[in-house]
Amino acid sequence: MAGRPKYEPTAEQRMRVQIMVGCGMSQTVICEQTINTQTGLPIDLKTLRKVYRAELDAGTEFANGMVTQALFKKATGTGPQSVTACIFWLKARAGWKDRVHLDHSGNVGVHPGAQPEAAVGDLTDEQLLEEMARHGIPIEPPAA
Repeated sequence: MAGRPKYEPTAEQRMRVQIMVGCGMSQTVICEQTINTQTGLPIDLKTLRKVYRAELDAGTEFANGMVTQALFKKATGTGPQSVTACIFWLKARAGWKDRVHLDHSGNVGVHPGAQPEAAVGDLTDEQLLEEMARHGIPIEPPAA
């Protein structure tokens, strides 16, 4: 007696699973959304983890790469959100940070001796652009 044929996912199903993982969907939901074309039923967790191992492992990294690419395009662009994207990128990737000073009275404020790039949140858009130019950080996307 032969058993049921081995489940073979399509390329489209593999891509959908990777996208769902990247979007943060639970494995249970992914199973419910992934139909075995031979049975017409959703796959189970064991099948998901066995057949889609590479997609489960790569999904989050794929999504992170897409968001990084989108943020990079915003940060190196000239649109209204580019300055905010630049600030976020520099804080997250280049070590920039707001320096906060706590004096003995308990008042919180920016340290008076902080470097301009250290107090990024207090700069106007124009001041930030001047600081970026002073440090050689490109404001326009590089020419193709």
